Amino acid sequence: MSLTLLRPSDAAQHSKSTSVEIIQQQQFITPNWTLADLEPRIDLLQAQFLDFLNGEEGVSDYMSSFGVFGGSLESLNGSFDILETWPRIHQYALKIHSLDYNRADIHELARRVRAMLIAYTLLRDHQSLIPVIAAAMPSTYKDAKTAARVLRAEMREVVDGVTKLVFSWISPRFESVGEMQDYFLSKKTK
Repeated sequence: MSLTLLRPSDAAQHSKSTSVEIIQQQQFITPNWTLADLEPRIDLLQAQFLDFLNGEEGVSDYMSSFGVFGGSLESLNGSFDILETWPRIHQYALKIHSLDYNRADIHELARRVRAMLIAYTLLRDHQSLIPVIAAAMPSTYKDAKTAARVLRAEMREVVDGVTKLVFSWISPRFESVGEMQDYFLSKKTK
């Protein structure tokens, strides 16, 4: 097992009160999977995580007869374990968020967009899950707040990287996908 180190460039985004030296000495401890290790199951794991975020987990048989978001969690024998799934999908997102890809390959595009959507949805709509996920990940962080701050910064890095790579057309009018979404949501309320 190897360690995934926090990059100094990320440390500046975490907190003005946290020194770079302390952040550099702390890290999340995750297996160092290669893309080849992650890719065989990443599509299913991403779909399951998105279905969980969209409320599929725990849908009753009665409600599922009306249809659920994606259906990937319906066939599970037990409950969906986000804490088991998270390290793989997050490490995959960190590896691919800025890698160029074959733009003609819809599969590669979909994986990047799902990685971004997971991070974006957690940051925007499910912020209460971030400390839970961060606290469950083995790390050398001294406190849960620092771990959550680092995880948020990593997710912002994924969102920003994929936005630049896949959605470069939104700039210069909008700085981010979030700004674009807010703009269109505000138009609906007027």
